[in-house]
Amino acid sequence: MTAVLSIALGGGGTEAAPFWMAWPVGGVVVLAFGRFFFGLRKEAQLLGSSWGSALGWTSFLWSLGVATVAGLVVGDQALLLLTQFFTDWVALVDSLGPIVVAMSPLFVTYALIIGAFWPALKEPRIGVT
Repeated sequence: MTAVLSIALGGGGTEAAPFWMAWPVGGVVVLAFGRFFFGLRKEAQLLGSSWGSALGWTSFLWSLGVATVAGLVVGDQALLLLTQFFTDWVALVDSLGPIVVAMSPLFVTYALIIGAFWPALKEPRIGVT
C-alpha cells in the first residue's frame, strides 16, 4: 500500500531512503496497524451488535488509510532515523515530528472502536462486585 501511494505521489523512493528500503519498512507499519485494529474489530464483533460490527470495520479501514500515510513517512525517513538513532538522539526526536503528524488521525480510529465496544459498556456486568 505504501509503494502504491509513493508511486501515485510521483516518487519511487526519495532522497532520504531508497525505495527498496522505504517500501518494506512502510509495509511493516501498515501490517502492524492493520493487525492490531483487525484484532480489536474481531473482538467488537463478538459482542453481536450490528452497529458495533459496522463501527469495527470502519475503524479498521480508517486505520489502514492512516497506516499507509504513516508508513510512507516512516519508510521515507527510515535511513535517517536509523542513522540518527546511533549518532544524534536530539535530532532523532526532531525527526519524529512528521511521523506523529501522520499518525494523528488515529484519534478517529480510537473513537470508532470505542463506539464498537459501547454496547458492552452499557450492559450491566454480572458477577462484578
